[in-house]
Order: sequence, then C-alpha cells, then structure tokens
Amino acid sequence: MAETVAFELLAVAAVAILLGALFVRKRGFVLYATLAMFAVMALQVTPGALAPGARAFPDLAWRYSYLTQPLEWYRLPTHLFVHDASSAAHIVGNVFTFVLLGWPLEEKIGWKRIMAVFFITGIVGALISSAFVLALNDPLWSNALGYGASGAIFGVIGYFAVRYPQEKVYAPLIVVLARVPVSVAAAFALLVQAIILMQISNPFIGALPWPSVLAHVTSFVVGMVATKVPGLRAADSPRERAFHLDLSPLRELAVKPSDKMEIEGIIREDIPEVAQAKLDAFVKRARCPKCQGVLELKGKKLASECGWSLEFERRKADARSKP
Repeated sequence: MAETVAFELLAVAAVAILLGALFVRKRGFVLYATLAMFAVMALQVTPGALAPGARAFPDLAWRYSYLTQPLEWYRLPTHLFVHDASSAAHIVGNVFTFVLLGWPLEEKIGWKRIMAVFFITGIVGALISSAFVLALNDPLWSNALGYGASGAIFGVIGYFAVRYPQEKVYAPLIVVLARVPVSVAAAFALLVQAIILMQISNPFIGALPWPSVLAHVTSFVVGMVATKVPGLRAADSPRERAFHLDLSPLRELAVKPSDKMEIEGIIREDIPEVAQAKLDAFVKRARCPKCQGVLELKGKKLASECGWSLEFERRKADARSKP
C-alpha cells in the first residue's frame, strides 16, 4: 500500500509538471495532456506500483459513491488521466481519438478553451452518471472504480460538432480511418454508445458498463452546451473566421494582378460571411508556391501537404489591413 501511494504521488507530480509546462509554453494542451496520461500509465505498469489484481491507482480513480463525500472530489480531475493498466487498448483508443479530434479543435479555439472544455465536461459527466447510479441504489456500481479520459474526450467532440460541424477531420470509423465532417464523426461516436447500451452483439465494439456510457453521452451534451457559454465559446464563427484574422500574409500567393485584386478584396471585406466565402473560394483555386499542390485552411494556418504554410494572427478590433 505504501509503495502504491508513493507511485500515486509521483503520478500527480508528473501531471502537475506537464500541465505547468503547458502554462509556460501557452499552447499544446492536447500534447501535454496526452503525455500526462502516458506518464501515469508508465508509473502504473512499473513493478510494485499496483497491488495484486488492481487495474489502476485506487487513490486517483473515481468511485460513484464519492458523490456524497466532498473530501474525495479531488479525484474528479485526477481520474481523467488514469487508464486501465491491464490493457493498452484503453489508453491507446482514448489518446488516438483525442489527438485526431482535439488537436484541430485546439487550433481553432486555443489551449485555454479546450482545456476548460476537457475538464468541465469530464467532471460534469462523472458527477451526473454518479447521481444516476446512487439514485438507482445499484450495489454493483456504487463502489466501482471509474477512470479514463473518455468522458472528457466525448465532451470535446460534442463541442467540436456543434461549433464547427462541417470541419473535416480524420476519425476512426470502426476499423477505417476516414476524413469526414466533425458532425459525422460525432454521430458515429454516439451510435457506438447506443450499440453498447443496447448490448448488441458485434465483433468490433467491446462491452462497457452502462454508467460509463451514461458519462460519455452526458459529457457529449455538456460539450454541446458549452458552445453557448460566454468565455467557452470561441470568439470566431466558422462562417466569419476570415473577418477576425489578419490575412495580409495572403499577398505572398499573388501570382497575377487579378490575384492581388482578389486578395485585397478579401482583406478589406466588411461583411464577415462574405469575407469567409471569398477566402474559401480563393483557397480552392490557389496553389502552394513550393509544390504547386492544393492548400487547406486549418484554423489560423493555410497549409500544403509538402509542409509549406502561412500563419495568420487575430486582427485587432476594427483594424483594417492596408496594402
């Protein structure tokens, strides 16, 4: 027991150090959160870290019965970084999904907002699922351990799907990695939860306890609601993003006089939706000056597959770029 506590303290220290580095660097929450999850897992699988038969750090995991014990609520954030030490599938699946969907969202809303969405949705999902378990007075689940970032990741997906529904991302669809709109990826994720909840037999999706499924779905809904909360809502709309960026770096792409005129028209446009539509149209026609390949607008970056990119900064209020 004493050895386990020592390893648990090391795990907390590792998470604190990595998140502290995030505040210093001021970017890369998805990266540092992922490293924190792997750091905790590495400590868990160290010989002697866990008691025989244990699958996770007991003092960092959440129990549904802790809802009525405020002194145990410190576990609400820590359980998001703890995963099943008996199988790599748990952490690999979570991290894989988090990187695919969390990284592009962070590019759009910034590290502070995605961190807030991650923790708020993960914690609220755990609280609501705990309330249901206790209300049903189910002895099987009341004292069961709950851990993992799945709920928080579902919250991130819910936020992403509502805020940027047509943004295309790579998402795991059963055994296929496909580039689809976020709304499609989100709908598929919810379908998987429904299949699990209805206990439909299939060779691809493993069984999960219903409190876990409830936490996932609840976190997803909380993520959707978070898009309407001041402070959590990204300042830019996907239909108005161009209006809020300093697009003067686009001038590098002017090859012909007509290109220059088009770019200046985008920069000076005063109607947000029109500015975005003009930018989207230009990006479709423009080509990478390095490889002549197609360009793609990802958040505040215009990039090509060859590695060439243009970075855009947020425009100051009421500022208008001039040639």
